Parts: sequence; structure tokens; C-alpha cells
Amino acid sequence: MAKPFRLQTVVRLREARRDAARAQLADAIRAAEVLGSRQQELRQRFVELNEQRRVASETADTAWLLNAGRYELVLRSDQQTLRDNREAVEREIERRRSAVAAAEQEVRALEQLRERSELAERREKQRREAKRLDEFASVRAFHDHTPSTPLT
Repeated sequence: MAKPFRLQTVVRLREARRDAARAQLADAIRAAEVLGSRQQELRQRFVELNEQRRVASETADTAWLLNAGRYELVLRSDQQTLRDNREAVEREIERRRSAVAAAEQEVRALEQLRERSELAERREKQRREAKRLDEFASVRAFHDHTPSTPLT
């Protein structure tokens, strides 16, 4: 029967850390997706504003055009805020990807250590079995080649 891997508790801890890092990375990616959809909505608002401006310029509605200018400033401010947030989230995603990669490497290193340990254990078991069989064969050969003398 194989001995249990002595670092199994450490393996479980490293796997839990890796899984937590993966979950954090997924959260950051979802945040980036939300920001991306908000940027798309903002672009759509710019398109709508420009279309409304075109229509309003034909009617020469100056009050509406002034309000539209203010609204555009608000949209541009929102756009810059989203851009800054997106950059921060992208940096965080890269940091979390690095954390996942490091956690994966730790788990892989422990798995390789387990495999080497199991291989060494199998080799030692085979060596002991070969030694036992050699001893058995030696005893049998000794008994087969020694003349039997009747007991007197």
C-alpha cells in the first residue's frame, strides 16, 4: 500500500489559493466587461447627441445647442473616467493573471514532487521485491544442489 503524500495538506492549500486567484481574475475580467459595455453605451450617446445636434442646427435652437454642449462636456468627463477605470482594471487583470500563474506553478511543483516521491517509492518496492525473490531463489538453489543425507 502506498504511503500518503506527506505534503498533501500543502497541496490542498496551494490549490485553494490557486482557485481563489482564478476567482479574483474572473471578477476583474467581469469588471472590465462591464466597463466595456458602459463605454459602448457612452459611444452610442455621442452618436445620438451628434444626430440631435444636426437636427437642432437646422432649426437654430440656440438654447438646446447650449444644453447639448453642456451634456457633451458631461459625456466627455464620463468617458475619461471610464477610460481611467478601464486602465486601472486592465492593470489589475494583469496583476491577477500573474498571481494565477504563480499559484499554478506552485501547484505544479508540488505535483511533480508527488510524482517523484511515488516513483521513488515504486522503485524501492521493486528493489525490495527483487531482493526477496533473489534470496528465495538462492535458498531454493542451495537446497536443490545440496545432497540429501539420510539421518542416522
